Amino acid sequence: MFEFVTFMIITLSGMLTCPDPNASKSNRVDAILARLNATSKDLKTYEAKVVYLNDQTLLETKALRTGTLFFKGDGRSKMRVSFTTLKQDNEPVAPTHEEYVFDGVNMTRINYDLKSIEIRQLSEPNHPLDAFELASRYWPIIGFAKVDELKKDFDVSLIADTNTIIQLRLKSLPSSRYAQDYTFIDFWIEAASFLPIRMSAQSPDEIVYDFKLEDAVVNKKMNDDVFDIEVPAKFGKNIIPLEK
Repeated sequence: MFEFVTFMIITLSGMLTCPDPNASKSNRVDAILARLNATSKDLKTYEAKVVYLNDQTLLETKALRTGTLFFKGDGRSKMRVSFTTLKQDNEPVAPTHEEYVFDGVNMTRINYDLKSIEIRQLSEPNHPLDAFELASRYWPIIGFAKVDELKKDFDVSLIADTNTIIQLRLKSLPSSRYAQDYTFIDFWIEAASFLPIRMSAQSPDEIVYDFKLEDAVVNKKMNDDVFDIEVPAKFGKNIIPLEK
């Protein structure tokens, strides 16, 4: 009888002290997001090569663009994404020239191939938003702005956690502002810099948006003229005001 009681005490003790693996993962996710939030807030300038894939599975077509992303966060933040090559399906890589500029209020898209300019207002002039936040409306670029609010839009789970790479999966919540665009986003963080290096999202209609950032240069001097783009006067212009 004594041996049985001892066995039950040890068993119950083990059950009470055994850590919950789900709770441990949840705590780790919170720690990752907290550190990512701190790292992103320290970002003054950022430059990286962009590799952007748009894969429309149902239509059996894909487009791969490459270019460069520039960001400057001093004062009113600015971002420029300059695409310079395009590979469509099985066609060879071709030169292209398409510019996106986010200045906290407007998104300006300049397509040199089509000789067109689109200027879309996304915020009030007296209430500019972070350039990364505006860019996230066009591509699944997350982890650079408002990291502390990610759990409002996503159910975040830990997929991989190594000395070099951390991978999270972000499933859009029904109430999320991203729910109509993305079912989920797989999200990779480089452990050394603790900054995002890849975001791969899938839409409800099975379109894949894969956005990679390579060879990043962080917090180096960047001149403002990086964001000054000369546009020929003959280009057609479409100005879209802020939606009320």
